[in-house]
Amino acid sequence: MNKLSKLSIGIITSLSMSVIFTGITFAQSYNQGTATWPYQTDAKCYQVFYKESTASNWQFSVRCKDTKNPAWQYTIKYLKPSVSYTYKVKEISNVNNGNQYRWITNEKVLLVLPQSQ
Repeated sequence: MNKLSKLSIGIITSLSMSVIFTGITFAQSYNQGTATWPYQTDAKCYQVFYKESTASNWQFSVRCKDTKNPAWQYTIKYLKPSVSYTYKVKEISNVNNGNQYRWITNEKVLLVLPQSQ
């Protein structure tokens, strides 16, 4: 194998490794936070809204999907590092056979931690 072939293989290997490690670094650069709220006995399910603390618009995190045993906490993943977030929770109950919506939390600070891989 001549010197040019060895050099080419070395450069390609180095570039491949840098792309792999860049992908790993990118994948590990997100955080997660757990929103919690008081359990509501009449809850059919909950909706959790979150946003960056400085943003004006809320992002929708979880839809009403568990009608048998609604949870009273939810982990929001893929949050940006070094950014603070807030959340609020809306309860959906089935009172008098009709969906009733009400906010059960005020805007709260979301505790953000590194996401476990």
